[in-house]
Amino acid sequence: MHACVVSCDEFNEGTSHTAPAIHHDFVNIIRPFISWEEDEVTVQVVDWQVVIKSDAASNNNGVEGMLSQFKLDLCYCHRLSTCISCVLWKQTRVVGGVKQSTAYLFYEKSKLVFDMIDDVKALVTYMKKTLLNKKLNNKMKHDVAMRFDGLLIMLQSVAVELATSIELLKKRKQEECAECIIKPLLIELIRLLHYFKLTSKSLEPFLTATIHLVGMWFAKLTAHLQPRIEPVTVDIADDEKVTIAADSDKIGLIKVLLLDQLKEKYFLKPLHAAVAYLDPLQKNRLLDCGFTQKLIDHGLLYLKDIMRKVGPPKQIAMFKSGDKCPLPAKKNRAKKLHTVFVHAGPSRDDNNDDSSESNGDHEQGKAAQFEALIEHELASYRLLKVDKSDKKVVLQEDTRERARPNGKVKHDVGMLPWWKIKSANFPILVRTARAILCIPALSSMPKCTFSSAGNTWTNKRNALKPNMLNALFYLCSNQDLDRSQ
Repeated sequence: MHACVVSCDEFNEGTSHTAPAIHHDFVNIIRPFISWEEDEVTVQVVDWQVVIKSDAASNNNGVEGMLSQFKLDLCYCHRLSTCISCVLWKQTRVVGGVKQSTAYLFYEKSKLVFDMIDDVKALVTYMKKTLLNKKLNNKMKHDVAMRFDGLLIMLQSVAVELATSIELLKKRKQEECAECIIKPLLIELIRLLHYFKLTSKSLEPFLTATIHLVGMWFAKLTAHLQPRIEPVTVDIADDEKVTIAADSDKIGLIKVLLLDQLKEKYFLKPLHAAVAYLDPLQKNRLLDCGFTQKLIDHGLLYLKDIMRKVGPPKQIAMFKSGDKCPLPAKKNRAKKLHTVFVHAGPSRDDNNDDSSESNGDHEQGKAAQFEALIEHELASYRLLKVDKSDKKVVLQEDTRERARPNGKVKHDVGMLPWWKIKSANFPILVRTARAILCIPALSSMPKCTFSSAGNTWTNKRNALKPNMLNALFYLCSNQDLDRSQ
């Protein structure tokens, strides 16, 4: 199930940060689902926990510090952004308790590249101050620090209008503003950063299963950041190829720096290995998708644990249309109010030792039978061969535009439809796929809610009540869930 916004009450004034407020309100929301009345019996679920994951530690820290129910877990768009910002953005350092001026951490590694980035920023600033930017067909854009691809957008805007801007600068005898910008080097840097954007665009769809692509894109990024010493020919469209020259020494050094940051920050977890194994096109080549054998083994154990938690499917009898479903016979029982705890252990009454032992043997038999079903499904799925019809479903084209490195390539949007087709052969794996494929790989969509809040709550619309804003955001972010409209 996908949900961009969870409708909850307004936060209390005494709450110091967002994460504690979300934790408090979410617990109150789900409380009716962990304790309910059924046939005059109170049923309670035990061993449940609500964990709030945040991508910024400031949302977790209050006067009480980091709490156990909050976890810091950067999404992969933040990891990609951190890789770029650590290498290509200026950082502030503190030396001996004194705050230093901003500077590039790896300036000595490739001075020409970093000087060119500074010259590009200075050129954009000059073109805007002198209003020469209005004379360009495509206006130059500044680097936006709030966007991870802000540097790429700025470099692309300058590369398109570099020749025209030089002509305009010559008329003012200011051509020295662009003399240090080397266009071949600029194009190389753009090509290098563009692949990071392709990775983010492929992983950010919120209503599409993309978490199984995290490992595959890690392998692609790792291969892309390897210095290229020979020209390479790639497909960019149907029957159209282009030859990419070898990397220059300066860009090769930048690639090495980015690769080190990628290996440090873009790490994979057993969850990613388990989800990638559920992809029929990846299950037999996980080693080629960035996973180690140790991580694959942990991923299979993680997958089995999820299968145990989702449990076997319920056997539902099918009836023809028009037939009435027979109701189960009511048992005569004493109307006595009592409480039942889910997952409670067997009875410890000394007078019923024989019945307790028989119940324990029965439960062990059911558990062993369920383990056998899990092993049987995994063995059958491991031997399953994917044919053309399966690829047609898994790789079906999406109506929305998707970014791919070689142009018009089908996007993996058919994972859940494929598992729906295989539900008869793999009933437990299907339930497992539904449980974990809905996890978004990136947090781009929820973050758009904050932008929508700023665009909605303005000085001209400050009379909107919190309840109305809450309803507007909820409807806006979940409008795609109703396909009947």
